[in-house]
Amino acid sequence: MPDAVPSFPFPRSHPLQPPPQLHRLLAEAPVSRVRLENGQRVWLVVRHADVRALMTDPRISADSTRPGFPPIGPSGANPNLRTFPRRDPPEHTVQRRMIAAEFSPERVEALRPMVRQIASGLMNAMLSRTPPVDFVHCVALPLPTRVISGILGVPYEDHDLFQAFEATVMSLDPAESARGAHEEIEYLDRLVKDKSARGGDDLISRLIAEQVRPGHLTHEELVRMVRTLLSAGHESTANMTALSVLSLLLDPASREQLRSDPGLAGNAVLELLRMHSIFHLFSPRVAIADITVGGNTIRAGEGVILSLLGANHDPRAFPDPHKLDLARDARQQMALGFGAHHCLGQGLARMELAEIVPMVFERAPGLRLAVPFESLRFRTEKSTYGVHELPVTW
Repeated sequence: MPDAVPSFPFPRSHPLQPPPQLHRLLAEAPVSRVRLENGQRVWLVVRHADVRALMTDPRISADSTRPGFPPIGPSGANPNLRTFPRRDPPEHTVQRRMIAAEFSPERVEALRPMVRQIASGLMNAMLSRTPPVDFVHCVALPLPTRVISGILGVPYEDHDLFQAFEATVMSLDPAESARGAHEEIEYLDRLVKDKSARGGDDLISRLIAEQVRPGHLTHEELVRMVRTLLSAGHESTANMTALSVLSLLLDPASREQLRSDPGLAGNAVLELLRMHSIFHLFSPRVAIADITVGGNTIRAGEGVILSLLGANHDPRAFPDPHKLDLARDARQQMALGFGAHHCLGQGLARMELAEIVPMVFERAPGLRLAVPFESLRFRTEKSTYGVHELPVTW
């Protein structure tokens, strides 16, 4: 008898819209069972109100070492990558506090002039070249990579190396992801040891002095923490930048709306985050007590996937969710999580996006795709969604 439980992840029919199966579940079965590639059956929760509630429910755990946790995403499939996002309080709280000040609103705002200067320089360099050029390679990827490298103290000249590691880590193939993780951890282990010997004015050096030497954090825990910050600090923002620019290239009315009203940038970023929800397979969890959601009982020990993509396209929360509306109140979007486990660097990511996206169309008003949309390659095989290349001309 055929297995009636659908396979997850679902295929998309349009690269900039959620899978049709997700739309159907939002309408008919917002809490349902799905089957992962390894055969494990888990619960998929897609409704905004349910996802939001479960994000803060103590009966749902983010600890990837618990039995039943879905092996999806780098830290779910690779236990050696486990750090504070894949831990529960009090462990999660203690480690998060060690770095929270570095990503406070005040600190993020202090970084804005530097981010603007880097973004402007990258645009200058791109526009000095003969088109077509790849916007991902020229602007979207180097901007957040330079910023997070500077914060952490990771040599930017090694960017090709750690970007290659991370591209492999983000693979949905567990073996490939594990190989990339091993290589990246080895690189960062050497870097942290070098910082321990020499010191410096950067976050890694401060964590060594304030957390590792007093015994609050082990060397291995610091290495994993640095990998998490380096990955989140460039991977997600780079993909969001490219997807945002692509969306506006395809939507002249929204593009002109942003150009004519630069003050709309912050709100536009929230709406673009909602639309694309680049952590399109997240967030994995496991129940540690029985819990009833939408008339279904999720038993202790059963895996759960909270669909941020589904929640952000729930018409109950966002009317006409498939429409890009830069004036929409999208403050309740959950593209970067919600509650205690929300992305620690989301303020930095939003600031970077608010600086670069309007600048692109201010500096290059004639920007357009250099290839047919249908020829673009999207990152369906990665944990973080995006586009591999974005060839543009002007």
